[in-house]
Amino acid sequence: MPLRSMAWRQTTRTPKPRNQPRSTVDNRRLAASPHSPQPPAIFHPRCRRMSAVCHLHAASRGFSRGPVVARTNPRLPQFSGFMRLPIISHSPVPSSCCLHDRKGGGVRVLAGWWPIGCLLATWLAWGATVPAQAQTTDSTTGSAPRASLLDLQSATTEAIARAEKSVVAIARVRRDRSPTDRTRLSPLRVIPFVADPSPLDPDFVPTHYGSGVIISSDGFIVTCAHVVDDPRLYDYYVWTAGQGFPAEVVARPAKAYASDPFSDLAVLKISADGLTPIRFGDTGQLRRGQFVIALGNPEAVARDGRPTASFGIISNLNRVAPSEGDDHSPASRESIHQFGTLIQTDVRVAIGSSGGALVNLDGEMVGLLTSLVALSGLERPAGFAIAADDLFQRVIERMKLGELPEFGFLGIQPEDLRLHERMRGLRGARVVNVIAGLPGQEAGLQPDDIIFRVGQESVDSRNDLFRALSRVAPGTRLPIYVYRIQRASNRLGTQRLEARISKKHIGTSRPAYALNPPQQWRGIAVEYATALPVDPFRRPGPAPVEMPDVAVLSVEPQSPAWEAGVRPGAGIRTLNGKTIRSPQDFYTLADAVTGPAELELVRTDGTTVRVTIPPQVD
Repeated sequence: MPLRSMAWRQTTRTPKPRNQPRSTVDNRRLAASPHSPQPPAIFHPRCRRMSAVCHLHAASRGFSRGPVVARTNPRLPQFSGFMRLPIISHSPVPSSCCLHDRKGGGVRVLAGWWPIGCLLATWLAWGATVPAQAQTTDSTTGSAPRASLLDLQSATTEAIARAEKSVVAIARVRRDRSPTDRTRLSPLRVIPFVADPSPLDPDFVPTHYGSGVIISSDGFIVTCAHVVDDPRLYDYYVWTAGQGFPAEVVARPAKAYASDPFSDLAVLKISADGLTPIRFGDTGQLRRGQFVIALGNPEAVARDGRPTASFGIISNLNRVAPSEGDDHSPASRESIHQFGTLIQTDVRVAIGSSGGALVNLDGEMVGLLTSLVALSGLERPAGFAIAADDLFQRVIERMKLGELPEFGFLGIQPEDLRLHERMRGLRGARVVNVIAGLPGQEAGLQPDDIIFRVGQESVDSRNDLFRALSRVAPGTRLPIYVYRIQRASNRLGTQRLEARISKKHIGTSRPAYALNPPQQWRGIAVEYATALPVDPFRRPGPAPVEMPDVAVLSVEPQSPAWEAGVRPGAGIRTLNGKTIRSPQDFYTLADAVTGPAELELVRTDGTTVRVTIPPQVD
């Protein structure tokens, strides 16, 4: 009979003694099997190559009589379609595929069912192994993101706790309103109205409010100029929690030291102890996607000394503030931020958050929040901040002295490169015009020069050039690198020039303010000639007047200088025969003069005159 048609196949029978139990004979015969564990399992030799399947099958049917032992048998097929199965032996266990023939003492093997046992064993092993692996994988992969999120949360809370002590709420109150005026009469002047709360009252809700950041332990606070507006018309009150949070929150009068609309920065000062100044971060390391936290006073809610915090990322850098009106020329721009100095963040800066702090996860300030861009209607969902870079630091240090900041000026008219030039790989700003007598001409700049580097800063556009020059203080000697066409080869060559930077004229519709008025000598206040309006540089005719470096800013009426014929706008070339290159030079030489002083002046029409100014009589 063919093998495949047999349901049962008879194996070779081994004779056994008549007086001895069959199980003893079978155990003694099978004990010599090299594949049998100790104590030996009962199975037929034909099952050796299927022992893994047989024993797994036996386990599924409940034949196990001892502990399960896992081992690897290299002689057996491993059924590795899904995984490498271990060989499991039961000690002692009869094979479910090996049935004893009680009649003949032999064993009959279920040869046709062994594929079913293989599938069943594979299913059992897979079901026992895969869920365990999945559980391990889920627990491992799930715990790692959670740990990262908890670390981010911890860093955020620590940064807020570190920086919030330095953020204050500011209220702006018109000066004609007295804090002690508690009542006011009705229009009929019979029944008094309920008095408005004083700014020093805890129930006071300001109509004009903003935020500020403490920058020194002696009470200096930096905020935005549009928060301060005109210090000649307003008083200011500051709420801060002070040292040791929570603490008593007290409104303190603040004194305005300076307000500059061009940089949109202002500095106030309060008299208080235990103030915590903010720490500044490195703005040169800022990158898009970096996490930041905004701390401010939206809707005047931070009067309790606790600024509101919001979380986001840096969306972009060097963003441009919108220009007011239709004129987008550089001369019409009233803010340095229209040349691309702002940090853009997805944290929305609400009204009242202007002047707040934008901090990194170390609690270090990297920007000063401003909502002026949102008020102008540009990208309302976005937030913007003034970068707390070296220009920011230089401006506020000068404001702390009660003086207005100064910005560098070269005296040229630049433009962006054309598209075909940029496609050739050129980068920089092209010089269109060079004004005679100004630092650009003195440095040797020519029309069609391409400025690609100023000092250590690369220049890729006209905005980059204006921004780089604004960072430089007047009187600084600055290297300038240009591409220039060489006449001999008609190719671009590189040249290094050096310019002595002058001061930029600032003309804004919003008034600037400085606590300390300009210094005067015998009724004269002087300034860099380039910081005066453009009109004094011009005269009727095609050629401009080559002005000296220093000019008269103002003259006090009935002063010795006024009586001598000195008028605003006149350039000062020499003082007692010594050349004047800066306002500091003028005041240093003038303070040393005790008698009459001779000035060589250049009038706005180009004529040169000499005047003698007598000493001032008190």
